[in-house]
Amino acid sequence: MQRHLDHSTLNEDAILEGLPPRLRAELRLSAVVEHATRVPLFRALGPKSTTEKLCAVLEIRTFVPDEYLVRPGDLVTDALFLTYGSLRVLLDTGRGEACRLTSPDVFGEPASHTDREYDFAVQAVRWADCLALTTASYIRLFSDHPDWAQAIKAATAMRALELAEDVGRAREREEAAMERQHQRAQTLRRMKPHHGSGSGGAGGSGSAGGAGPRGAGSPSSFAWIISSKVAVETERALSPTKRPRNTSLRRSFGLGNAA
Repeated sequence: MQRHLDHSTLNEDAILEGLPPRLRAELRLSAVVEHATRVPLFRALGPKSTTEKLCAVLEIRTFVPDEYLVRPGDLVTDALFLTYGSLRVLLDTGRGEACRLTSPDVFGEPASHTDREYDFAVQAVRWADCLALTTASYIRLFSDHPDWAQAIKAATAMRALELAEDVGRAREREEAAMERQHQRAQTLRRMKPHHGSGSGGAGGSGSAGGAGPRGAGSPSSFAWIISSKVAVETERALSPTKRPRNTSLRRSFGLGNAA
C-alpha cells in the first residue's frame, strides 16, 4: 500500500508546500533516510546519525516504467543509487539489453569530468526509486566529510568500470551475432542457384517427367510421384457404375469433388 501511495499521481511537492518549512524539511529528510537505509554503502559509513547527515545532500528521484534515466550522449554528472525497482542497461535507445540493475545497485559518478558521456542507455523496467548524489552535492559533502565523499567516489568508480565491462561484452556478443547472421545470408545466397536448377530441364524449373514442384532426388519428390500414381490407378479402377458413394478417397488424393 505504501508503494502504491509513493507512486500515485498525487503531486507530492504541492502537498508539502502547504506545510510549515521546518515540518516540510523533516518529512523530506525522513523519506531520504528511509531510502538510504537500503544502500549498504551508506550504512557502512557509520551509525544512523551519519546516514542522516549524508541524507542532507541526497535527493529522491522516481521513474515510471519505460522511462529513460539516461541516454547515450548524456553527461556523467550524478550518481544514482537504486533503492527500489529494476533498470535495464541498453546498448542504445531501445536496442540491445546488456544487463539489468536491481536494488541496491548504482550507476554514474559524481564530480566526473564534464566531457564524459554515457555510451549506453538506462531505462526503468518498472517503477524505480533512486537516491541521486549530484556533483554540486558531492562537492559540498567533500568539504564537510571528505572521508565519506572519497568512499562514495571509490565505490561508484569501481561500479562504473564493471558496468562498462558488461556493456563491452554485450557489444561483442551483438557484433558476433550480426557477423554470424551475415555469414548465413551469404551462404544462402551462394546456395540459391543450386536449389533453383533441378536435374530435369533447362532454366532450373524442376525435373522432367512430372516429378512435381520439387527437385528430383529428394524424398518429397518421390513421395509425390508415388501418391500421384496411386491416385491415377485408383481413378481408372473405379468405373462410373462401380464408383462408391464414399468420396473420401478422391478427396484424399486431391482429385476434386465426386461426380
